[in-house]
Amino acid sequence: MEGPELLWPIWGVALFGATIAYYYRRRGTCKYCKQVLE
Repeated sequence: MEGPELLWPIWGVALFGATIAYYYRRRGTCKYCKQVLE
């Protein structure tokens, strides 16, 4: 791989991380106690 192709794995990891962070921000807190669930 060379040039722009090197960015694809980085974009993949970044997008995955952002998706997980968004999911936990939306769904990762208890509706009743407002605590972050493990």
